[in-house]
Amino acid sequence: MIHSYNLHLELKGDESLVTMPDTTFKVVYPRPNCGAHLRAKLNYFQDEQKGPVSRAEFVDRAAKLADAKARELGWIA
Repeated sequence: MIHSYNLHLELKGDESLVTMPDTTFKVVYPRPNCGAHLRAKLNYFQDEQKGPVSRAEFVDRAAKLADAKARELGWIA
């Protein structure tokens, strides 16, 4: 598990799951079949969701973390 910006990244098979502790923020990035970019598969944003950062900031941080891990794993160039 990787921790960055108070985020956790966990690999589950061919998916990266990024969460923020003590919130309901969660986004899943599957390993791409082709292409050089990750695309979010699922995100669980609800109106009542609260956290120490905005949803937009969470998504931005999660994407950067997942992208870095995908490059490390050779999933994307």
